[in-house]
Amino acid sequence: IPVASSFFHVLESTYSLKIILSLFRKIEKMPSIIDILIKLVFRLIVSSSVIGRQMIELNGFGIIAHFLSKLDSHEITTDRWRLFLSEAKYIRSEVIMKAFAQDIFYNLNIWIKASTSLQYLVLSEWKRCHLYDNIFQNVPFLLSTYEKFMNDSDCFKPLVPTEKRKRGSQSSIKISSNQYKKNSN
Repeated sequence: IPVASSFFHVLESTYSLKIILSLFRKIEKMPSIIDILIKLVFRLIVSSSVIGRQMIELNGFGIIAHFLSKLDSHEITTDRWRLFLSEAKYIRSEVIMKAFAQDIFYNLNIWIKASTSLQYLVLSEWKRCHLYDNIFQNVPFLLSTYEKFMNDSDCFKPLVPTEKRKRGSQSSIKISSNQYKKNSN
């Protein structure tokens, strides 16, 4: 289709990707545009190898990741994670896929803010997908991941006992034994 190809030619020759990436600055105030922008960027890089190269030159996924990491935790959703995965499956360029993996897929600064269930899903997908795991799932990365989860997430912090109890003692046992002592007098 000549119109579509000329449209892409205009986008390619004017570096319009810069303008589209700059719109990610608005996502904190206008979260309704996040998914639209994500879809648009992925469609452009999949449809045009020139725009794909520009994405790498501009560090586009790094820019997107920066603004995603500033979002409130309720904006880091399972649907958004799945959107990234569904759009990324169409990427055919190894260079672009590596950039996506580094800046979005394995970016703890984004996913650490998510709900516990989404964090679990993300970790499960990391294990299942093996997306450049030889590069990203190395000892420093795994230690960093462990440290982030231990420091930033309340649900992974160890419980600190408030008082020392004898083995097997529980409050319900204490209550019943206290009641028994009162009744036996």
